[in-house]
Amino acid sequence: MIALQILNLTYEYNDLAWNSACLTVESGAIDQDGDKNTSSNYGKVAVAISNMEQVGITIAPPDINKSGYVFTPDFDGGVILFGLKGMSYVGDDLVTEIVESRPYTSYGDFYKRIKPSKRKNISLIKSNAFRNIEEKDRRELLMDYIAGKAKVKTALSLRNMAGLFNAKFFSNTKVKNSSIMWYLRKILHSNEEIKIGSKKYFPLQEMMIEFLNTEHPELKVVYKKDKYLVESSVFESTYKKDADKLRKFIKENEKELLKEYNKIIIEEEASHYTEGTIGKWEMDSISYYATDNELDYINYEYYPFVDKFKDLKIKPVKFYWKDKYPVFHLSTIIGTCLSRSKNKHMTQILTRSGVVTVKFKGSDFAYYDRQVKKNNSIIDSSFFSRGNKVMITGYRSSETTFRGKDYSRTKQSLVYLIEKITDDGKLEMRSEKYS
Repeated sequence: MIALQILNLTYEYNDLAWNSACLTVESGAIDQDGDKNTSSNYGKVAVAISNMEQVGITIAPPDINKSGYVFTPDFDGGVILFGLKGMSYVGDDLVTEIVESRPYTSYGDFYKRIKPSKRKNISLIKSNAFRNIEEKDRRELLMDYIAGKAKVKTALSLRNMAGLFNAKFFSNTKVKNSSIMWYLRKILHSNEEIKIGSKKYFPLQEMMIEFLNTEHPELKVVYKKDKYLVESSVFESTYKKDADKLRKFIKENEKELLKEYNKIIIEEEASHYTEGTIGKWEMDSISYYATDNELDYINYEYYPFVDKFKDLKIKPVKFYWKDKYPVFHLSTIIGTCLSRSKNKHMTQILTRSGVVTVKFKGSDFAYYDRQVKKNNSIIDSSFFSRGNKVMITGYRSSETTFRGKDYSRTKQSLVYLIEKITDDGKLEMRSEKYS
Protein backbone atom coordinates (compact mmCIF):
# COMPACT_ATOMS: atom_id res chain seq x y z
CA MET A 1 0.00 0.00 0.00
CA ILE A 2 2.78 2.45 0.94
CA ALA A 3 4.62 1.66 -2.30
CA LEU A 4 1.45 2.44 -4.29
CA GLN A 5 1.01 5.76 -2.43
CA ILE A 6 4.59 6.77 -3.22
CA LEU A 7 4.13 5.86 -6.89
CA ASN A 8 0.94 7.92 -7.02
CA LEU A 9 2.56 10.97 -5.38
CA THR A 10 5.55 10.73 -7.70
CA TYR A 11 3.23 10.64 -10.69
CA GLU A 12 1.02 13.50 -9.53
CA TYR A 13 3.76 15.87 -8.33
CA ASN A 14 6.99 17.17 -9.80
CA ASP A 15 10.02 15.56 -8.15
CA LEU A 16 11.34 18.98 -7.15
CA ALA A 17 8.07 19.93 -5.46
CA TRP A 18 7.91 16.57 -3.69
CA ASN A 19 11.50 16.81 -2.46
CA SER A 20 10.93 20.39 -1.35
CA ALA A 21 7.89 19.31 0.69
CA CYS A 22 9.86 16.42 2.22
CA LEU A 23 12.70 18.78 3.10
CA THR A 24 10.30 21.23 4.72
CA VAL A 25 8.84 18.50 6.94
CA GLU A 26 12.14 16.81 7.80
CA SER A 27 13.77 20.12 8.72
CA GLY A 28 11.00 20.93 11.18
CA ALA A 29 10.00 24.08 9.29
CA ILE A 30 6.35 23.16 9.89
CA ASP A 31 4.80 21.32 12.82
CA GLN A 32 2.58 18.25 12.80
CA ASP A 33 -0.51 20.38 12.16
CA GLY A 34 1.04 21.93 9.08
CA ASP A 35 1.68 25.31 10.70
CA LYS A 36 4.97 27.18 10.33
CA ASN A 37 7.19 26.79 13.39
CA THR A 38 8.15 30.04 15.07
CA SER A 39 11.79 29.05 15.60
CA SER A 40 14.40 27.11 13.66
CA ASN A 41 16.20 24.00 14.89
CA TYR A 42 19.46 24.61 13.03
CA GLY A 43 20.76 21.12 13.67
CA LYS A 44 17.60 19.54 12.28
CA VAL A 45 17.65 21.85 9.26
CA ALA A 46 21.28 20.95 8.52
CA VAL A 47 20.59 17.21 8.84
CA ALA A 48 17.69 17.45 6.40
CA ILE A 49 19.75 19.48 3.89
CA SER A 50 22.71 17.10 4.22
CA ASN A 51 20.48 14.07 3.54
CA MET A 52 19.09 15.73 0.40
CA GLU A 53 22.50 16.78 -0.90
CA GLN A 54 23.86 13.25 -0.44
CA VAL A 55 21.34 11.98 -3.00
CA GLY A 56 22.23 14.70 -5.50
CA ILE A 57 19.61 17.36 -4.76
CA THR A 58 20.91 20.94 -4.74
CA ILE A 59 19.77 23.29 -1.99
CA ALA A 60 20.46 26.85 -3.12
CA PRO A 61 20.70 29.97 -0.92
CA PRO A 62 17.54 32.07 -0.52
CA ASP A 63 16.41 34.25 -3.41
CA ILE A 64 14.84 37.57 -2.45
CA ASN A 65 12.27 37.35 -5.27
CA LYS A 66 11.49 33.62 -5.19
CA SER A 67 12.01 32.09 -1.74
CA GLY A 68 8.98 31.53 0.45
CA TYR A 69 8.78 31.09 4.20
CA VAL A 70 10.09 27.53 3.94
CA PHE A 71 11.98 25.56 1.30
CA THR A 72 10.73 26.49 -2.16
CA PRO A 73 11.13 24.60 -5.47
CA ASP A 74 12.73 26.68 -8.22
CA PHE A 75 11.58 24.91 -11.37
CA ASP A 76 13.53 27.23 -13.67
CA GLY A 77 16.81 26.60 -11.88
CA GLY A 78 16.12 22.97 -11.01
CA VAL A 79 17.04 23.54 -7.34
CA ILE A 80 15.34 23.92 -3.97
CA LEU A 81 15.64 27.41 -2.51
CA PHE A 82 16.35 27.91 1.17
CA GLY A 83 13.39 29.48 3.00
CA LEU A 84 13.57 33.05 4.30
CA LYS A 85 12.13 32.02 7.67
CA GLY A 86 15.10 29.73 8.32
CA MET A 87 17.61 32.59 8.13
CA SER A 88 19.33 34.01 11.19
CA TYR A 89 17.68 37.18 12.55
CA VAL A 90 14.98 37.22 9.85
CA GLY A 91 11.61 36.91 11.59
CA ASP A 92 8.06 36.28 10.40
CA ASP A 93 7.12 39.94 10.10
CA LEU A 94 10.04 40.73 7.80
CA VAL A 95 9.45 37.61 5.68
CA THR A 96 5.79 38.60 5.23
CA GLU A 97 6.77 42.12 4.21
CA ILE A 98 9.40 40.83 1.75
CA VAL A 99 6.99 38.39 0.10
CA GLU A 100 4.09 40.84 -0.13
CA SER A 101 6.23 43.66 -1.61
CA ARG A 102 7.71 41.67 -4.53
CA PRO A 103 9.17 41.91 -7.07
CA TYR A 104 12.42 43.83 -6.52
CA THR A 105 14.53 45.09 -9.38
CA SER A 106 17.76 45.65 -7.44
CA TYR A 107 19.18 45.68 -3.94
CA GLY A 108 18.69 49.45 -3.87
CA ASP A 109 15.02 49.01 -4.77
CA PHE A 110 14.63 46.42 -2.01
CA TYR A 111 16.32 48.52 0.66
CA LYS A 112 14.46 51.69 -0.27
CA ARG A 113 11.10 49.96 0.19
CA ILE A 114 11.74 47.49 3.04
CA LYS A 115 14.45 49.16 5.14
CA PRO A 116 15.32 46.16 7.35
CA SER A 117 17.43 46.63 10.48
CA LYS A 118 21.21 46.37 10.15
CA ARG A 119 21.45 42.83 11.56
CA LYS A 120 18.64 41.51 9.35
CA ASN A 121 19.94 43.25 6.26
CA ILE A 122 23.47 41.94 6.76
CA SER A 123 22.12 38.41 7.15
CA LEU A 124 20.25 38.72 3.83
CA ILE A 125 23.37 40.04 2.07
CA LYS A 126 25.63 37.34 3.52
CA SER A 127 23.22 34.62 2.39
CA ASN A 128 23.55 35.87 -1.22
CA ALA A 129 19.79 36.51 -1.44
CA PHE A 130 20.31 39.36 -3.96
CA ARG A 131 22.49 37.44 -6.45
CA ASN A 132 19.86 37.42 -9.20
CA ILE A 133 19.08 41.15 -9.12
CA GLU A 134 22.55 42.58 -8.39
CA GLU A 135 25.71 42.67 -10.49
CA LYS A 136 27.85 43.29 -7.41
CA ASP A 137 28.95 40.26 -5.42
CA ARG A 138 27.91 39.99 -1.78
CA ARG A 139 31.23 41.26 -0.39
CA GLU A 140 31.05 44.45 -2.46
CA LEU A 141 27.37 44.84 -1.62
CA LEU A 142 28.05 44.52 2.11
CA MET A 143 30.93 47.01 2.00
CA ASP A 144 28.70 49.52 0.16
CA TYR A 145 25.98 49.08 2.76
CA ILE A 146 28.38 49.54 5.68
CA ALA A 147 29.96 52.58 4.04
CA GLY A 148 26.49 54.11 3.74
CA LYS A 149 25.69 53.44 7.40
CA ALA A 150 29.06 54.40 8.90
CA LYS A 151 29.19 57.65 10.86
CA VAL A 152 31.73 59.44 8.68
CA LYS A 153 33.03 62.93 9.39
CA THR A 154 32.29 66.04 7.35
CA ALA A 155 34.90 68.18 9.11
CA LEU A 156 37.99 67.68 11.26
CA SER A 157 39.41 69.49 14.26
CA LEU A 158 41.60 68.82 17.29
CA ARG A 159 38.68 66.84 18.70
CA ASN A 160 39.57 64.18 16.13
CA MET A 161 43.24 64.09 17.10
CA ALA A 162 43.03 60.66 18.73
CA GLY A 163 41.96 59.04 15.47
CA LEU A 164 44.36 61.09 13.36
CA PHE A 165 47.29 60.33 15.66
CA ASN A 166 46.54 56.60 15.93
CA ALA A 167 46.36 56.41 12.12
CA LYS A 168 49.84 58.00 11.98
CA PHE A 169 48.65 60.79 9.67
CA PHE A 170 51.37 63.10 11.02
CA SER A 171 54.32 60.70 10.87
CA ASN A 172 56.06 62.26 7.86
CA THR A 173 54.83 65.83 8.13
CA LYS A 174 56.14 69.13 9.44
CA VAL A 175 53.80 68.86 12.45
CA LYS A 176 55.04 65.46 13.59
CA ASN A 177 56.59 66.88 16.78
CA SER A 178 53.46 68.93 17.48
CA SER A 179 51.37 65.76 17.26
CA ILE A 180 53.73 64.07 19.72
CA MET A 181 53.23 66.99 22.10
CA TRP A 182 49.46 66.46 21.82
CA TYR A 183 49.96 62.78 22.69
CA LEU A 184 52.24 63.54 25.66
CA ARG A 185 49.74 66.09 26.96
CA LYS A 186 46.99 63.48 26.79
CA ILE A 187 49.09 61.11 28.92
CA LEU A 188 50.11 63.81 31.39
CA HIS A 189 46.49 64.87 31.89
CA SER A 190 45.57 61.32 32.82
CA ASN A 191 47.89 61.50 35.84
CA GLU A 192 47.57 63.58 38.98
CA GLU A 193 49.68 66.71 39.21
CA ILE A 194 52.27 67.13 41.96
CA LYS A 195 52.30 70.35 43.97
CA ILE A 196 55.67 71.62 45.25
CA GLY A 197 55.46 74.93 47.01
CA SER A 198 53.21 77.23 44.99
CA LYS A 199 53.84 75.43 41.68
CA LYS A 200 52.25 72.39 40.07
CA TYR A 201 54.14 69.82 38.02
CA PHE A 202 53.39 66.97 35.66
CA PRO A 203 55.32 63.77 36.54
CA LEU A 204 57.11 62.52 33.40
CA GLN A 205 57.52 59.02 32.08
CA GLU A 206 61.02 58.02 31.03
CA MET A 207 60.13 57.94 27.35
CA MET A 208 59.15 61.64 27.45
CA ILE A 209 62.33 63.07 28.90
CA GLU A 210 64.63 62.81 25.89
CA PHE A 211 62.00 64.19 23.51
CA LEU A 212 61.23 67.20 25.71
CA ASN A 213 64.89 67.96 26.39
CA THR A 214 65.68 67.81 22.67
CA GLU A 215 62.62 69.47 21.12
CA HIS A 216 61.58 71.79 23.95
CA PRO A 217 64.58 72.63 26.16
CA GLU A 218 62.69 75.73 27.33
CA LEU A 219 60.48 73.47 29.42
CA LYS A 220 63.42 72.80 31.78
CA VAL A 221 62.77 69.27 33.00
CA VAL A 222 63.69 68.99 36.70
CA TYR A 223 64.28 66.12 39.10
CA LYS A 224 62.47 66.45 42.41
CA LYS A 225 61.02 64.00 44.93
CA ASP A 226 62.55 61.09 43.03
CA LYS A 227 60.69 62.03 39.86
CA TYR A 228 61.36 63.87 36.63
CA LEU A 229 58.93 66.77 36.44
CA VAL A 230 57.86 69.60 34.16
CA GLU A 231 56.02 72.66 35.38
CA SER A 232 52.35 72.37 34.31
CA SER A 233 51.76 76.00 33.33
CA VAL A 234 54.95 76.15 31.24
CA PHE A 235 54.05 72.91 29.44
CA GLU A 236 50.53 74.17 28.67
CA SER A 237 51.89 77.44 27.31
CA THR A 238 54.29 75.57 25.02
CA TYR A 239 51.58 73.15 23.91
CA LYS A 240 49.30 76.01 22.79
CA LYS A 241 51.80 76.87 20.06
CA ASP A 242 51.85 73.26 18.90
CA ALA A 243 48.06 73.12 18.97
CA ASP A 244 47.91 76.17 16.68
CA LYS A 245 50.27 74.44 14.24
CA LEU A 246 48.07 71.32 14.25
CA ARG A 247 44.90 73.33 13.63
CA LYS A 248 46.51 75.10 10.68
CA PHE A 249 47.79 71.83 9.20
CA ILE A 250 44.38 70.13 9.54
CA LYS A 251 42.62 73.08 7.91
CA GLU A 252 45.05 73.23 4.98
CA ASN A 253 44.88 69.47 4.37
CA GLU A 254 41.32 68.77 5.48
CA LYS A 255 40.04 67.31 2.20
CA GLU A 256 42.79 64.67 1.98
CA LEU A 257 42.70 63.96 5.72
CA LEU A 258 38.91 63.54 5.66
CA LYS A 259 39.13 61.01 2.85
CA GLU A 260 41.68 58.87 4.69
CA TYR A 261 40.06 59.35 8.10
CA ASN A 262 36.64 58.24 6.85
CA LYS A 263 38.21 55.31 5.05
CA ILE A 264 39.51 54.09 8.41
CA ILE A 265 36.10 54.61 10.04
CA ILE A 266 34.43 52.47 7.35
CA GLU A 267 37.10 49.76 7.53
CA GLU A 268 36.82 49.60 11.31
CA GLU A 269 33.04 49.34 11.11
CA ALA A 270 33.31 46.71 8.36
CA SER A 271 35.72 44.60 10.42
CA HIS A 272 32.84 43.71 12.76
CA TYR A 273 30.78 42.20 9.93
CA THR A 274 32.99 41.19 7.00
CA GLU A 275 35.55 38.86 8.58
CA GLY A 276 35.76 35.25 7.48
CA THR A 277 35.23 33.31 4.30
CA ILE A 278 32.06 33.12 2.26
CA GLY A 279 31.50 29.77 3.97
CA LYS A 280 31.48 31.47 7.36
CA TRP A 281 29.01 34.04 6.04
CA GLU A 282 26.71 31.26 4.87
CA MET A 283 26.99 29.44 8.18
CA ASP A 284 26.22 32.68 10.05
CA SER A 285 23.18 33.49 7.92
CA ILE A 286 21.64 30.17 6.79
CA SER A 287 23.45 27.61 9.00
CA TYR A 288 24.81 25.47 6.18
CA TYR A 289 27.49 25.69 3.53
CA ALA A 290 25.70 26.44 0.28
CA THR A 291 28.69 27.27 -1.95
CA ASP A 292 31.83 27.38 0.20
CA ASN A 293 32.74 24.88 2.93
CA GLU A 294 35.19 26.24 5.51
CA LEU A 295 36.41 22.71 6.25
CA ASP A 296 37.77 22.46 2.69
CA TYR A 297 40.40 25.10 3.55
CA ILE A 298 42.11 22.74 6.00
CA ASN A 299 45.23 21.00 4.69
CA TYR A 300 44.58 17.53 6.07
CA GLU A 301 48.11 16.42 5.20
CA TYR A 302 49.19 18.28 8.34
CA TYR A 303 46.62 16.28 10.32
CA PRO A 304 46.79 12.65 9.11
CA PHE A 305 45.12 11.50 12.35
CA VAL A 306 41.86 13.28 11.43
CA ASP A 307 39.31 10.84 10.01
CA LYS A 308 36.14 11.06 7.98
CA PHE A 309 33.20 9.97 10.11
CA LYS A 310 31.79 7.76 7.35
CA ASP A 311 35.03 5.74 7.28
CA LEU A 312 34.95 4.90 10.99
CA LYS A 313 33.95 1.43 12.18
CA ILE A 314 31.13 1.00 14.67
CA LYS A 315 32.28 -2.38 15.97
CA PRO A 316 34.47 -2.49 19.12
CA VAL A 317 38.08 -3.60 18.56
CA LYS A 318 37.89 -5.90 21.59
CA PHE A 319 36.06 -6.64 24.85
CA TYR A 320 37.05 -6.75 28.50
CA TRP A 321 35.75 -8.84 31.38
CA LYS A 322 33.94 -11.74 29.75
CA ASP A 323 32.91 -9.67 26.73
CA LYS A 324 30.87 -7.28 28.88
CA TYR A 325 32.85 -4.07 28.27
CA PRO A 326 33.57 -3.07 24.66
CA VAL A 327 36.73 -1.16 23.74
CA PHE A 328 36.52 1.13 20.72
CA HIS A 329 39.26 2.54 18.53
CA LEU A 330 39.56 6.26 19.31
CA SER A 331 39.51 8.60 16.34
CA THR A 332 39.48 12.34 15.69
CA ILE A 333 36.95 14.23 13.59
CA ILE A 334 36.55 17.89 12.64
CA GLY A 335 33.30 19.76 12.09
CA THR A 336 31.34 22.99 12.38
CA CYS A 337 28.93 23.30 15.32
CA LEU A 338 25.26 23.63 14.40
CA SER A 339 23.41 23.24 17.69
CA ARG A 340 23.82 21.95 21.23
CA SER A 341 21.70 20.52 24.03
CA LYS A 342 22.73 21.20 27.60
CA ASN A 343 20.29 18.62 28.97
CA LYS A 344 21.47 15.83 26.67
CA HIS A 345 25.16 16.87 26.84
CA MET A 346 25.47 16.81 23.06
CA THR A 347 26.28 18.94 20.06
CA GLN A 348 25.60 18.47 16.38
CA ILE A 349 28.44 19.21 14.00
CA LEU A 350 28.62 19.37 10.22
CA THR A 351 31.56 17.22 9.07
CA ARG A 352 32.91 16.26 5.67
CA SER A 353 30.60 13.22 5.91
CA GLY A 354 27.45 15.11 6.84
CA VAL A 355 25.89 15.95 10.21
CA VAL A 356 27.09 14.01 13.25
CA THR A 357 25.67 14.03 16.78
CA VAL A 358 28.46 14.09 19.38
CA LYS A 359 27.63 13.00 22.93
CA PHE A 360 29.74 13.67 26.02
CA LYS A 361 29.89 12.88 29.69
CA GLY A 362 28.03 15.58 31.60
CA SER A 363 31.17 17.00 33.25
CA ASP A 364 33.09 17.12 29.96
CA PHE A 365 30.25 18.88 28.14
CA ALA A 366 29.80 21.38 30.96
CA TYR A 367 33.49 22.35 30.86
CA TYR A 368 33.62 23.11 27.13
CA ASP A 369 30.12 24.61 27.03
CA ARG A 370 30.55 27.06 29.91
CA GLN A 371 30.68 30.79 29.36
CA VAL A 372 33.54 32.66 31.03
CA LYS A 373 33.06 36.25 32.21
CA LYS A 374 35.52 38.81 33.50
CA ASN A 375 34.52 42.27 34.73
CA ASN A 376 30.96 41.60 33.51
CA SER A 377 32.21 40.94 29.97
CA ILE A 378 32.20 37.58 28.19
CA ILE A 379 35.79 36.57 27.44
CA ASP A 380 35.09 32.99 26.34
CA SER A 381 31.84 31.59 24.93
CA SER A 382 30.85 27.96 24.54
CA PHE A 383 33.16 25.90 22.32
CA PHE A 384 29.92 24.53 20.84
CA SER A 385 28.42 27.88 19.79
CA ARG A 386 26.85 27.72 16.33
CA GLY A 387 29.44 28.32 13.62
CA ASN A 388 32.46 27.35 15.75
CA LYS A 389 34.79 24.76 14.24
CA VAL A 390 35.99 22.02 16.57
CA MET A 391 38.28 18.99 16.62
CA ILE A 392 36.87 16.17 18.77
CA THR A 393 38.33 12.85 19.89
CA GLY A 394 36.14 9.81 20.54
CA TYR A 395 34.60 6.84 18.77
CA ARG A 396 31.72 6.14 16.43
CA SER A 397 28.87 4.50 18.35
CA SER A 398 26.14 4.41 15.68
CA GLU A 399 25.38 5.44 12.11
CA THR A 400 25.10 9.12 13.08
CA THR A 401 26.57 9.31 16.61
CA PHE A 402 30.09 9.95 17.90
CA ARG A 403 30.99 9.56 21.57
CA GLY A 404 33.46 12.13 22.84
CA LYS A 405 36.24 10.42 24.79
CA ASP A 406 39.78 11.65 25.40
CA TYR A 407 43.10 9.84 25.22
CA SER A 408 43.62 9.53 28.98
CA ARG A 409 47.19 8.29 28.57
CA THR A 410 48.34 10.91 26.10
CA LYS A 411 48.42 14.67 25.77
CA GLN A 412 45.56 14.63 23.25
CA SER A 413 42.62 16.69 24.57
CA LEU A 414 38.98 15.81 24.13
CA VAL A 415 37.94 19.01 22.29
CA TYR A 416 39.93 21.69 20.48
CA LEU A 417 38.38 24.96 19.39
CA ILE A 418 39.69 25.90 15.94
CA GLU A 419 40.20 29.65 16.12
CA LYS A 420 41.74 30.14 12.69
CA ILE A 421 42.56 28.31 9.47
CA THR A 422 45.73 29.89 8.06
CA ASP A 423 46.33 30.53 4.38
CA ASP A 424 48.40 27.33 4.10
CA GLY A 425 45.68 25.23 5.72
CA LYS A 426 47.14 24.93 9.23
CA LEU A 427 44.97 25.21 12.32
CA GLU A 428 45.35 27.61 15.21
CA MET A 429 43.43 26.07 18.09
CA ARG A 430 43.20 25.69 21.85
CA SER A 431 41.75 23.12 24.23
CA GLU A 432 41.71 25.13 27.46
CA LYS A 433 38.98 27.56 28.44
CA TYR A 434 40.07 31.07 29.38
CA SER A 435 40.00 31.85 33.07
